[in-house]
Amino acid sequence: NGLLTQTAADTFTGRTITGTSGEITVTNGNGVSGNPTLSLNSNLKTATISYVIDGGGSAITTGIKGPGIPIDFNCTINSATILADQSGSIVVDIWKDTYANYPPTGADSICASAKPTISSGTKNQDATLTGWTTTINAGDILRFNVDSATTVTSCTVSLKVTKT
Repeated sequence: NGLLTQTAADTFTGRTITGTSGEITVTNGNGVSGNPTLSLNSNLKTATISYVIDGGGSAITTGIKGPGIPIDFNCTINSATILADQSGSIVVDIWKDTYANYPPTGADSICASAKPTISSGTKNQDATLTGWTTTINAGDILRFNVDSATTVTSCTVSLKVTKT
């Protein structure tokens, strides 16, 4: 019983679908109880989108930082982390729009009022993302805008995502 494969003229052999250990899980690989089901390990679906904002040795100024970055896969944002090179304060807004509507503007904010923020420190992490638009589609462009900053000369904004 199971999957039958023709290996030559009038020659058949039974086969079983198997997965790579730790990467692909196979349920009912021989097909006897129903259709085989394949599942990816959740770690293979997780990615990080990071953007560095650098003041070139001086305090970061407000405004749009760079042309943006294209995202090549569908995903859902799970958390946002912001890290600074030294103690200070910074608020970064993230804008998202389609390639067709490039460039994203302030009207395209995905952060609502819960923007990545450091207040008199060097780091902050938000896994609640209250009010955020957490869906990113393949082809969307993310653009980063510094709303306010003091002392910080370099920071990284990272979005932990799950590919969908």
